[in-house]
Amino acid sequence: MKKVFIDLGANDGCSVELFLNNIDHSNEFEIHSFECNPHLIEVYKKKFPNFKIHNKGASTYDGKSKFYLGNKLASSLRTDKTTGNINYDKPIIIDVVDISKFIIDNFSQNDYIIVKMDIEGAEYDILPKMLNKGLFDGYIDELYGEWHYNKLLNVTREFHDELISNLSDKGFRMKLWCAETGTIDKNT
Repeated sequence: MKKVFIDLGANDGCSVELFLNNIDHSNEFEIHSFECNPHLIEVYKKKFPNFKIHNKGASTYDGKSKFYLGNKLASSLRTDKTTGNINYDKPIIIDVVDISKFIIDNFSQNDYIIVKMDIEGAEYDILPKMLNKGLFDGYIDELYGEWHYNKLLNVTREFHDELISNLSDKGFRMKLWCAETGTIDKNT
C-alpha cells in the first residue's frame, strides 16, 4: 500500500509545505503536485527539488487547453471566473491531464490517497467525473480543497449543492484547505 498526496493547484508549493507540517506521517507519502502556471513552476522547483511537479493542468481529459492568467496568483482553465483580473484575451496553451485517469492508471484501491484541489473552479468539472468513474468508491480516502462557486458565472447554486450532495452520498465532503491562511479542516 502506497500513501499518496495529490496536490491539484500546487501554486508555489505552499500546499506541500502545509501538508508536510500538518499531516501525520507526511514523510511517508508519495507527493504528486500539478501546476500549470508558468510563473509558479520554477518557484515550486526551487522550494522542493526532490518532489514531483507535473507541469500540467488538472482536467477531465489528456491534451492541450487554453489557460488564462490574471494577477500574481490568479489563473484558471475556466472562462467564467470573475476574480483575479483574469486576462481572457491572451490565453496560453498548456498541457492538461485527466486526473481521474491519472489516479486509476497509477494507483490502486489499496493505496491511501489524499486529494487536495485548489483549481479555481475546475473542481466543478473534475469532481463529477471522479464520481462517475468511481474514484470515491475506493480510490480516494480524503478530499480537501476550496470551492469557487461564488467566483464563477456558469455554476448554479443548484449544481453546486447537488455536487456536495453527491459527494456526501459517497461519505465525502471537501474539507477546507487554504494554503494562503495555513488552514486545514481535519474534522471528518
